[in-house]
Amino acid sequence: MKAEQFVDRLRAAAPSREELASFGLSPDDTDAIRSIYRCPETGARPPPGASEAERLHTLFDCSRVEVSYVRLDVQSVTETPLGTTIGAWEADPIVFRPDGQVVVVDHGDTSRVIFPVAHSAEAFLDALIVVAETPKQNAAERASALRKCIDAAGGDEFSGLWKALLG
Repeated sequence: MKAEQFVDRLRAAAPSREELASFGLSPDDTDAIRSIYRCPETGARPPPGASEAERLHTLFDCSRVEVSYVRLDVQSVTETPLGTTIGAWEADPIVFRPDGQVVVVDHGDTSRVIFPVAHSAEAFLDALIVVAETPKQNAAERASALRKCIDAAGGDEFSGLWKALLG
């Protein structure tokens, strides 16, 4: 998935103001929740050959994005022994490796992989958008979404994060 497609689908996945208001949320709270589904353009240009994850962080401000326990905070983009941090799952960095694979590494030892997440940055975005679009209260949809995430990420070898988010 391209960065622009991810941003468009994420915006479309935002719950409506009416839906959020039905839970008794104030207009300010409603706007705050909806803002985590929006990534304003930065006006910056990505370097040639940038991965889709790198393009996402360059073209858009993802600092408010949180999908389940995954944050795409642009301030968290740093270099680790295994590659470039493109976000975090709870406290553990999500890293885009030079070979293209996306992994979660231990926050206490960023050279240790907890589990592989996706075979590419594009596959990571493909799977993450499924999580964002899946209703949290529907178990059957979550089970179906889990399979979609694992398939989008590249297969069962990349299932760890998606099971943690949807399982």
